[in-house]
Amino acid sequence: MRLKELSLPIAGFITAMVLLSSLSSFMMFIPFFSRVLKLNSNEIIYLGTIFYFSGMPLGKILGRFLKFHKNTTYSTFGIIFLISLTLYLMPYINSIYELIAFRLIQGMATILNDIFSISYSYIFDDRSRVLANTLSISGVPSGVALGSSLSFLSGMNIYMVFTILGTVSLLISLPFIFLINSKKYNLEELRKDKTGTTIKKPVTWIMGIMWMSIAGFNLILASIIPAYLSIYDPMDIGITMSIFGIWGAITTIFGGLIAYFLYGGKLKQRSLFLVSIVGYALSIPGFIIFSSYPKGSLLYLSVFLIMMEGFVISIIFSLPRLIYKDGYVAKGTWEFSMIGSTGHIIAPLVLLPFAYAYGYGTAIFLIIIFPIYGILASIYLSKYLEKNRK
Repeated sequence: MRLKELSLPIAGFITAMVLLSSLSSFMMFIPFFSRVLKLNSNEIIYLGTIFYFSGMPLGKILGRFLKFHKNTTYSTFGIIFLISLTLYLMPYINSIYELIAFRLIQGMATILNDIFSISYSYIFDDRSRVLANTLSISGVPSGVALGSSLSFLSGMNIYMVFTILGTVSLLISLPFIFLINSKKYNLEELRKDKTGTTIKKPVTWIMGIMWMSIAGFNLILASIIPAYLSIYDPMDIGITMSIFGIWGAITTIFGGLIAYFLYGGKLKQRSLFLVSIVGYALSIPGFIIFSSYPKGSLLYLSVFLIMMEGFVISIIFSLPRLIYKDGYVAKGTWEFSMIGSTGHIIAPLVLLPFAYAYGYGTAIFLIIIFPIYGILASIYLSKYLEKNRK
């Protein structure tokens, strides 16, 4: 990939990072929202988490039926404007209904993953697409680091944090929207959608559950960590959240770079699945260690290993162009991503009550089933593509 081609995915990275920062910035101010809304911390965490993650599949449904990828100027700017407005207004909420509405809208920010994947499928070739998706999608875990870091740097000033995030998220999206609509990118083939759906294809469900598997029910640990570590020193929570976000971003980039360079050799498509298998495998001991309430360096090591699953993120969103026929790439992407994002709803509904009843350690230990599934799904998809190519 030439240097000038990197401008679009880098603009996507910055946009995603700022918009997804509310995932952790909200969690950093639980005491504030608890005091204002007169609810205990567990209730705030539970409601804020469920409705944030509920916004994610809602965004996929919206993208699928309104075809965001066909009008990336107005539709993308519209959803970003709405998310930015909720960020700006977060410190001023005075009812639980406002909290629910704002978190639902903020969760829709992951619609960007699908816009990246669908658009890049037609802008970049198979190999370059891996690198482009890697750069842009790594903005998602980077947002976790940005939200928690900004909160600390502001001296835990909620008004300063959300004013900055709300203003910057709106302005920072403009370069991305301008670049993706540049005349040098021809997206006419993308806009020739065929009627139909991919939802009945087994491979769509396999990829959907694979997306659900990332970092324990699709990044749910970003919300669980502060509650799980409530008995720890606040500094431990901050460091752990920063490792989760910063290392998650680094592994997303690093995994994509490894796949990109291996793709240029003899491995080709198999490099994608090799990288994803390694990422899943390394996360398993991380979940085991993390489930035992580790302290100090062991705590940090466990999150470090868990976020090796970041290797898989850009790989998953680079696959639709290889798996679906022309005319169905956009539909397939929206639909597998929608299936995977239901994990955002299922996870807090299942894991948080389970954790309250039986302990966070037990709940996190059971999450190991997902990286095991991810390894098996990677092997299957590799064989699936080999068979179809022949």
